[in-house]
Amino acid sequence: MTKGDGQLDATDIIQTRRYAAGLDPVVTAGGNGERPTPTPTTPSANVIEDRDIETTRAVRMPSIGTDAGRSITLPIELAPNGDELAMSFTLSFDPTRLTNARVTLAEGLPAGTVLTINNTGDGLVGVLIDSTQALTVDSAPRAIVSVTFDVAANAPGGETEVRFTDTLASRSVAGLDGRSLTTRYVDGTVMINAPAQSGAEISGRVLDGQGRGIRNAVVQITDADGSSRTTTTGSFGHYTFASLEIGETYRITVRSTRHRFTPRTVEPSGNLTDIDFTGQE
Repeated sequence: MTKGDGQLDATDIIQTRRYAAGLDPVVTAGGNGERPTPTPTTPSANVIEDRDIETTRAVRMPSIGTDAGRSITLPIELAPNGDELAMSFTLSFDPTRLTNARVTLAEGLPAGTVLTINNTGDGLVGVLIDSTQALTVDSAPRAIVSVTFDVAANAPGGETEVRFTDTLASRSVAGLDGRSLTTRYVDGTVMINAPAQSGAEISGRVLDGQGRGIRNAVVQITDADGSSRTTTTGSFGHYTFASLEIGETYRITVRSTRHRFTPRTVEPSGNLTDIDFTGQE
């Protein structure tokens, strides 16, 4: 008997219950009395990475998509063998993209199931779930807890991981006898959709008959309701209108002292470039 490894995990909770109930004889303390020096980043021999398939028992999260500025909930599921009494792990995630982590017990767990959380607020949440009965009554996978995040409004689009680690609470699943059970851990991901486009942009040039840019031409854009905006071309005849409604119909006109221009009607489905105007003398 090792008399401990300096780390608290699910197996310690179940073993304590067994001592209190008199199911196991009390063991005298081991070690030399010095403060233990655990190495929580080193996984237990009973932790199996996702790529391995030596056990059907698994703790896993899904991959889910959402938009920036929304909330997202990831269920943490146990694929059991039916003898699991407690679980512990640390959730690790990017706190600049996922914030305000809230962990809650799933419905339907045995009465008296206890959830203990250590939320550091910087992308780490330690989780411990323990019960006096098996967490599941059959071999069907089921949610044990769920974690809800707020996705930062300015979070860039793309995939961000939510990983099982040993940083605060070691990955561990404890059986009825308090022993650690070999378990596979499957990380989850949140796919953050790119921010929706706020509007279309229309740009182009105002040119003379020889293809040279006309400076200080007045370009006006008018929507179907009659609301209009104007801008003045730069040195090479460039103009731009931004934040236009996609699918709206716009009429663009150009005024210049020496040239005449034919108005154009456009209906942007996205950004439009090269909406050029060539003047007539």
